[in-house]
Amino acid sequence: MGNVGVGSIRIIDNDGESATVTNGKLDVNADLTVEGDINIGNVDVLSVPAPLSTTGDGTRSGVLRITLASDSAMPNTQGYTAIGQQSNVSVSSSDDETIAVSTACKHVDVMAAITNTGIIYVGGEGVSATTGIALYAGDVYSVDIDNVTKIWAIASVNNEDVQFVYYT
Repeated sequence: MGNVGVGSIRIIDNDGESATVTNGKLDVNADLTVEGDINIGNVDVLSVPAPLSTTGDGTRSGVLRITLASDSAMPNTQGYTAIGQQSNVSVSSSDDETIAVSTACKHVDVMAAITNTGIIYVGGEGVSATTGIALYAGDVYSVDIDNVTKIWAIASVNNEDVQFVYYT
């Protein structure tokens, strides 16, 4: 393939002005008209307004609003047949404990109750503040596991709560 020599190219943007190059990037004022969908792939949000508000309608300053669209229900690719939920309303701050009685499952989502004032640490038997996954109020930990009783917790404040959803 040969090279084509070009003396200069002028790109005119939407309002009739010449496009410019800013910091090595083409800067064009353009309107995008599309028929159908645009799949933009993965998106990394590198910064958000501070302080970030997670309440409201997403139309005021300081709010990051993200809408995930789907044309149909998410397919069940894991073969789940049922969903159950429970809570443990008295996680100890002195001894680690399993979060529930033996319940066979395929996956568990564990959430530190939003009313908690301390931290819940989750992991296997013997979990501690130095070895567990720290869950602050409202945080969720998800794990593929075959029995809920294999998830243990200890709290930084006595009698904190966890809720969990398990999938069978």
